[in-house]
Amino acid sequence: MFRLTTKNLLKTAFVMFIVGVSLVIGCGGGGGGTGRQTLPGENPAGPVIIIGTGTGTGTGTGTGTGTGTGTGTGTDTELTVDQKISKGWTEMEAGNWGGAMLHFEDAVNDTRATIEQRKAAFNGRGWSRVKYYNTLSGMSDFIQAGDIMESLLGYALGLIQQGSQSGISQAVTILKDIGLDSESYQLTLEHQSIGVSTAEARAMLAYSHFWRANAGDAAEARRLILIAKSEDTSTTSSVEQIYNTLKAAGLTGI
Repeated sequence: MFRLTTKNLLKTAFVMFIVGVSLVIGCGGGGGGTGRQTLPGENPAGPVIIIGTGTGTGTGTGTGTGTGTGTGTGTDTELTVDQKISKGWTEMEAGNWGGAMLHFEDAVNDTRATIEQRKAAFNGRGWSRVKYYNTLSGMSDFIQAGDIMESLLGYALGLIQQGSQSGISQAVTILKDIGLDSESYQLTLEHQSIGVSTAEARAMLAYSHFWRANAGDAAEARRLILIAKSEDTSTTSSVEQIYNTLKAAGLTGI
């Protein structure tokens, strides 16, 4: 009974840690600078929103209408759906989560958008919400994005953050379907601003296996966390923290 209670306490503590990991994963890479140390939604300066500026009023009057065909008035209403999505990812790369969110929002609500474009916009909006607020804020968008791999990854991380047994079990299935149970698999994201590494995602899968606790899950958790550790040898990374927590929770052989 004591061991069960201890494990439950460790699980509760680790779910709180996963909240932090899910927030900071992909916030610009490991280390210093403007990366992981700044949590989305906790920026004391507030969001930086640049979308909607540059409507053409600042380009100078008197340039005439011959300054370039197809430029229109320079407002976002003249952008194609693909351009809105592209601008959203550009803002994501710049760390402007709020501006990115509005570009993706604009694409989602654009009546010209195809089904595939809307899915792509939902994927982008989901990740911008993850960065700006928290992982759970992006889950509804990830669901609407469908089978886009990046959205499936984000949805799995959200399920892990929620911490329910059924959710963790579903996260195992999603992450395995992505391919993270294969030692040779390397996570390839179309949008690098998401920033989740193969080692981080694999460590999450190891964590999910351990807490699901089906037959064979402990052995799989052990195998995966050791692979993740070999991929990310940092002693301060989220992979190291997951490793240490699994060890403290009773995972043997690591």
